[in-house]
Amino acid sequence: MTSAVTFKFSGSPLVPRAYRSASWFIFVAMGLIVLSFLFSWRATAQSFRPSTDVPAAWTAFAKSLQMQSQTVLRGDDEVARRLQVHLEKLRVANPNMPPLALTIRMWVDANGRVQPVAHPPLLEPAANADLKTLLARVAAGPPPAGMLQPVHLRLSLELRQ
Repeated sequence: MTSAVTFKFSGSPLVPRAYRSASWFIFVAMGLIVLSFLFSWRATAQSFRPSTDVPAAWTAFAKSLQMQSQTVLRGDDEVARRLQVHLEKLRVANPNMPPLALTIRMWVDANGRVQPVAHPPLLEPAANADLKTLLARVAAGPPPAGMLQPVHLRLSLELRQ
């Protein structure tokens, strides 16, 4: 015995009215979230310039920031040791892996404090938190006038010997 199913074709066929309004609401909400993200990103990240087109003071500041960051990452305090343990776990799991290098974006305020740091995620959330904590300790000094931010740095996360 078969039963016939009928659909009403007013509005959108095959989709009940309640689902259409919920879908519309979700679509609009997601669009607003995406737009707010794009505009907030645009407000915090300024134009990117290749390293060959920047003033020498900017390059010197970035190199100093990179060296200070590497020094902090190789520190001997509790947070640095936890990050080193995480890196050691990665090395044991992947013995042929080259040293981990991350491209990190750092914002430095007028007082020289490192503000938000953006980086590709590490495997453990605790390691991500430790990395951000360590990089927030960098005492960079004030950036040169007019320097575009964020500063893009390539940091090597090598094991301490």
